[in-house]
Amino acid sequence: MFLNRLKIPVEFKKAIFVFDKEGILFFLSGFEHLFAKKTASLMYKSYLAIFAPDFREIIDEKLKEFIVNKSKNTVRMPVKLNIDTKIKHILTLNILFDKTDKHIGYIGELELDKDEKKICLEKAESSYKKFLDNIPIGIYRTTVAGKLIFANKQLLKIFNYTSRSDIKNVADTFIDKNYRKQKLKQWIEQEEYSDEFEIKTSDGRVVYVRDAGHLVKENGKPMYFDGALEDITEKKILEKKLNELNTSKNKFFSILSHDLKGAFGQFIGATDLILDEINNFDKGQIENIVKLLNEQAERSYKLLENLLDWSKSQEGILKFQPEPIDLYVLINEIIEYYSQAAKKKFINLFSNLEGHLIAYADKYMLSTVLRNLVSNAIKFTVEGGTVVVNAREIVDIEGFGNKILEVSVEDTGIGIEKERIEQIFNMEGNYSTKGTGGELGTGLGLILCKEFIEKHGGKIWVESELGKGSIFKFIIP
Repeated sequence: MFLNRLKIPVEFKKAIFVFDKEGILFFLSGFEHLFAKKTASLMYKSYLAIFAPDFREIIDEKLKEFIVNKSKNTVRMPVKLNIDTKIKHILTLNILFDKTDKHIGYIGELELDKDEKKICLEKAESSYKKFLDNIPIGIYRTTVAGKLIFANKQLLKIFNYTSRSDIKNVADTFIDKNYRKQKLKQWIEQEEYSDEFEIKTSDGRVVYVRDAGHLVKENGKPMYFDGALEDITEKKILEKKLNELNTSKNKFFSILSHDLKGAFGQFIGATDLILDEINNFDKGQIENIVKLLNEQAERSYKLLENLLDWSKSQEGILKFQPEPIDLYVLINEIIEYYSQAAKKKFINLFSNLEGHLIAYADKYMLSTVLRNLVSNAIKFTVEGGTVVVNAREIVDIEGFGNKILEVSVEDTGIGIEKERIEQIFNMEGNYSTKGTGGELGTGLGLILCKEFIEKHGGKIWVESELGKGSIFKFIIP
């Protein structure tokens, strides 16, 4: 297979030599592949130096007999050459005469013996097939109709088949059944092609491939497609991830610029007002402006804190370092931290967790998740409402009955629109929303929560109904 695409092996080429009446060589052609560097050393020596010692006397006697009889017939005989090989060659000798029929020299030809040619051909084909099977790209030949004629091991591996006969027609492997039919005319007209498309493997997987090849014609008629198929699935997945990251980056900068603009706008507005009216303000008005500035400072600090965590997570700087953590202690620390913010809105913030519950987690990440969820719950709960933080041990049915931890933050707030719930944890669908007290968010909190919980091998979700509050839950092993 495909030997028609190879150059003729050098062993198959004839070697020609010419020597004078005294037997001295003065012309050599095609000996390079036989004698390599020794070829030049043969010139101007006896022609017998070409042959193995055991054959020199036989050849010389044959030639003398040939001369005595003044024969113009060709001498043909099997010989071995004066090189380190056991391969037989066929020697052909002819006497050279000038126009007056005067003897002027001899011309000889060497070619492989017929049996040696067959062995050499088999070796060349075997070597070529071995080469094709070892390259990391699928090599094929198909008819124009799509019947597979040749396939190397890598091609079968891409399709997850063990034998070429398993693939009846390459057209059957295309996900888009009309793709090959639509492209066929173009491939024939251009005679060269390079395309990317999806194929289906024997076990039902979808693989993205790059296909490049050319049309082979015989007597001007399209006969075959010879080509190379490369699995580029990982490359496509990487491209998709890079596109998603690029989209996330753009969205992130949009959120960041919006939030920073709002924060600095408030600062600038408040400070301009102070500068213009400082002498006309009473104590109460000054207190209100300072309170506004303080709230904006806290919000900006939280934005930068979340921004730092998010960037560390993206860069892989924030290392996952799990350790035993007492959830009872951690949850109560979070509640204590946000107790003042809850009191300002007359929100009842508490936990029903009574006993100590140990989690094996990264304390910094788990604390960040809880702080964001509790902060959001307070933000979106009206005055007089309730926020409850709980944790419990449950049986994971999907995880073969292993025990896992479920943590929840439940509020009696304004709830979330149904269409927003599915997008609430991703960058693309995320946007900052004002709280019930006019509080502004950072837009990054829930994205961080999702990333940190997934680093634990867990899952986070929300159950919510507009006007009836929300329950944010996450589980970790």
